[in-house]
Amino acid sequence: MHPRKPTSQRYAALSGIAVALLFAAGNALWTFDMPDPGAAAPEVVDFYRDTSDRIIAGASMSLVAVALFVFFASGLRRALTE
Repeated sequence: MHPRKPTSQRYAALSGIAVALLFAAGNALWTFDMPDPGAAAPEVVDFYRDTSDRIIAGASMSLVAVALFVFFASGLRRALTE
C-alpha cells in the first residue's frame, strides 16, 4: 500500500488544530502573571513593561492563527458544500 496523498481537506483540518494551539499559546504567553483586576497603577505599568516582549510574541502568534483560521474556514465551507 502506498500512503494517501494529503488533500486540501486534510490540510484544512490540520490548520484548525494549529489555529487552536497557536491562539491558546499566544494568549497564554501574556496572561500568566497578569495583575488582578483593580491592581494599583504601578503594578499594572510594571507588568506591561516587564512582559512587553511576551505580549508582542503572543499577539504575533494570534495574527498567524487568524490567517490559518481563514484557510480552515474555507476548507470547512468546501466540506459542507460537498
